[in-house]
Amino acid sequence: MIGNLNVRLRKPIYGFGINDADYVTQPIDRSGRCPIFDKWHSMIRRCYSEHSLKMYPLYTNVEVDVRWKHFSGFKVWMESQNWQGMTLDKDWIGEGTIYSPETCRFIPQELNVFLSENLFKEFPGSRLKFLDGRDKPYISQSMVQGKKKHLGVFSCEFDAHRAWQMSKLKELQRLSEVYANIGPDIQNKMKLIENNLSFALKHGIVTSSLKELTEMVYEEVT
Repeated sequence: MIGNLNVRLRKPIYGFGINDADYVTQPIDRSGRCPIFDKWHSMIRRCYSEHSLKMYPLYTNVEVDVRWKHFSGFKVWMESQNWQGMTLDKDWIGEGTIYSPETCRFIPQELNVFLSENLFKEFPGSRLKFLDGRDKPYISQSMVQGKKKHLGVFSCEFDAHRAWQMSKLKELQRLSEVYANIGPDIQNKMKLIENNLSFALKHGIVTSSLKELTEMVYEEVT
């Protein structure tokens, strides 16, 4: 018992998380909510809430490191990070399958969104728009500075996809300049994606997802 709080009587959150805080994390007055608890609770919900998993099945095989099962463990880590105004991300450094101190970073929202564009498409950025027999039935679109940008019309999916690749490369170069002072681990990943996108454009390789470019290195065949 801590003050009027009986921690032992608290039920596991979504069958996993343990709120062992020695203070009220979610007071009736929402302005007094603990922002660290909200980040932790949101992470637990994504991975273990049946309702959330139905809405976002991408998280079906994602888990939270046992060290963050207890809120106190996550709180210690988050307090050591530059987190204010940032988004908790598991994809830039890790493989995207686990939330842990080693695989997570707090990053700007637009960096977080950058990797998630056009998942599960054969030719990301390309879409068949016109069915009236015209020579250029495909359009290409890309998110640029948080807004969807029309890149043109094309005769085939690959050409539309290539326009998307070029747009993503340009956007990444912009982000690299804007966030030049971000941690070296994120900087290294940004440079890796840039190199891989340049290689894919040079050799006519399809980029099925931007996330995969954080986990591979294209090499010239001699």
